[in-house]
Amino acid sequence: KIYNWQKISLKQKNKRMVKLAIEDENGIEHIIECTEDHKIWIESENKYIEAGKLIKGMEVVCNGKRKTRK
Repeated sequence: KIYNWQKISLKQKNKRMVKLAIEDENGIEHIIECTEDHKIWIESENKYIEAGKLIKGMEVVCNGKRKTRK
């Protein structure tokens, strides 16, 4: 569910986009595209981490469900 969004010129803000391959509990892969500084909830760390700093195997929470970063 999207609560808010902004249209930002990536060149103007000097931001890069990242693609995250996320595998859900059924083994289905989902691709999420976001800016590298977008904060993602990491269950094991009990905190938000920027998308560009995620490491393969970390469990993220999407839509209230745990998923694994591939």
